[in-house]
Amino acid sequence: MLRDGRRHDERANTGRYRDGFGNLIDVHAVANPPIERNWKSRLEMGRKKSAGFGIVRVNKAQGTFTLEAWPVGAEKNDQYAGWPIKVAADDTVGTANPQLATVVLENWTDSVLPVVKVTAADGQLVSIARMSEKTFTPRVFDDDGKYTVQILLPQANNSAGKVLKTFKNISVGQTGKLVL
Repeated sequence: MLRDGRRHDERANTGRYRDGFGNLIDVHAVANPPIERNWKSRLEMGRKKSAGFGIVRVNKAQGTFTLEAWPVGAEKNDQYAGWPIKVAADDTVGTANPQLATVVLENWTDSVLPVVKVTAADGQLVSIARMSEKTFTPRVFDDDGKYTVQILLPQANNSAGKVLKTFKNISVGQTGKLVL
């Protein structure tokens, strides 16, 4: 894969790459084994081959994920170089993707914010996310499609939730806001 941009903190094998399908991926940290193969025990072999395990810690209140990579037999604070990595949930939606008009909650007083559901013209689900503040700009994958944006208030006893408002035939680049 060819790197497309700078490395993260000049760490080897990190940065933005394009995979075999042309998708942009962002490698934040890696753990590669050394070339020499001269270990004396299975534990030493595991450590030198970069064997270990990963943990994902989810902080729902902050909307973040902490990704950890631990070597075999690691001590308390002995993660692989470049780890842990903290990622905001909002950063996982493809910041380079096309945007629809911004959803704006006017005069919203409820402490629970609604969910924004985007579907394509054929009814296929494109994205669904809970708003973290009173404005939210949904992202999609295609510039030329027409989308339906629904604002939902999930209910504990009803998995579908209550539809607060539906906006139909929304397209990328459309001016104005989707106001609730």
